[in-house]
Amino acid sequence: MGVSFLKMSTFQFNPDENQEVTINNEEIPEKEEDTVKDLKRKVIKMASLIFKSIGPGSREKVYQKALEQFFHDEGIVVMSEKVVPIYFRDEPVGVGFADIVVQGKLVLELKATR
Repeated sequence: MGVSFLKMSTFQFNPDENQEVTINNEEIPEKEEDTVKDLKRKVIKMASLIFKSIGPGSREKVYQKALEQFFHDEGIVVMSEKVVPIYFRDEPVGVGFADIVVQGKLVLELKATR
């Protein structure tokens, strides 16, 4: 079953300001010049280029792998398929599953739809 459209949702990743940014005990290097707004712009542009290049009909994993490769080629640090803690009023309430975390600042949830 292929797809005809790739939907991507972005969520800002806001860890405690006094805590180093880590996911599953892996440190995320900071890039000072990349604000969340800048990252969103880059991600949308990259996803658009990938979708135009690959075209419709592929599975979600194909687009995800292409994004990961594009990020790597551009020197953007990403982590894939990571468990991310969820907090409510500074208390942990559960965990989520992130398709891709960009620079430790932005969580991408990819959906391939028909």
